[in-house]
Amino acid sequence: MKMFLFICFILFCSTIPSAYSSTCDVKNEETSMNWHVENNQLEIHFEHNNLTENRWASIAFGNGPGMNGLESIIFSRGDDNSITTNTGFTPKKKKVEVDDVSYVTVKNVELNGDKLKVTVTRPLGPAGPRNFSLDQCVNWIIVPGGSVKDGKFKKHHGRIYFIKGTFHSKRLETKMMSKMVALLFALYFACVSAKTCKYDSSGFQSHWRFANNSIMLQFMNTDIKNNHWTGIGFGDDKNNLVGVFFMVSNNQVAVRTGATTEHGPPTFSQNGTNSAPIQTQSLLYFPEDKTMSAVVQIPVQFQGRNLQSCQKWRWIKSGKIENGQLTRNDKSPKDKKVCPMECN
Repeated sequence: MKMFLFICFILFCSTIPSAYSSTCDVKNEETSMNWHVENNQLEIHFEHNNLTENRWASIAFGNGPGMNGLESIIFSRGDDNSITTNTGFTPKKKKVEVDDVSYVTVKNVELNGDKLKVTVTRPLGPAGPRNFSLDQCVNWIIVPGGSVKDGKFKKHHGRIYFIKGTFHSKRLETKMMSKMVALLFALYFACVSAKTCKYDSSGFQSHWRFANNSIMLQFMNTDIKNNHWTGIGFGDDKNNLVGVFFMVSNNQVAVRTGATTEHGPPTFSQNGTNSAPIQTQSLLYFPEDKTMSAVVQIPVQFQGRNLQSCQKWRWIKSGKIENGQLTRNDKSPKDKKVCPMECN
């Protein structure tokens, strides 16, 4: 048993670097790009399907307005098939000021016919003559290209592709963190229990196991806004549920127990009830990713119900919190027939 847990511990730890090496990507008919952050360095791999001679393409960063005030990485092809990488700035539309020295590092360049593949890195934080940083939320813009004449970049032709300001470092970190939390708890449950139940659907990810007269539950809602509530209810009668409820306010998570109906809102239990309290292991909220994760230990004798018996569990999407009061949940909960003893 000790050796088994030791192996699980090694596997548990080995998930951390893999979670943090997650890569984001976008693709269209003309270009594709993927990127990841590691050790505060941003690495971007860019591909252009048809970069012909004396043409340029770029990746721009900034919130405008429009094409104004953008930081750019520019890739150009000469008539001798040489590939040059520049950085620059667009103080206004149709004008590019090219830096004397590029502040990105080119790791790899490959030109096969007219298909370009290039990989560059830059610091995630402030860099270049304008100390431009990518550690905050900005739009990323792919400009497939324009012409180069007498060493100058002419106006781009054709459409451009906006990647709205969600693919920044904090977004990437929170996506990785939320995925890592789910992965680590799933692995933990797999290690300590021969069989673990799970539910993964409709914006929810949950794992649970039965042991020592309690249920260890990992509950994740992957689409919940700040100042909203969510939760899980127990019972076959949708109008007579007991449950555990999570409130996200000021980007913090609080947990309460009580009773509710299909659409709620819940009525919370008062202190001093004869039900054993739940134990909270973890409460996390990632505002950039709108993801909430919690790990709680629920006694099988809960709010006058025996959770050891087979019954429906109901995942409640969300309702608003207005002036501190929980409002009705408009969407019907997702349900699953659960028999905790079968997960032992």
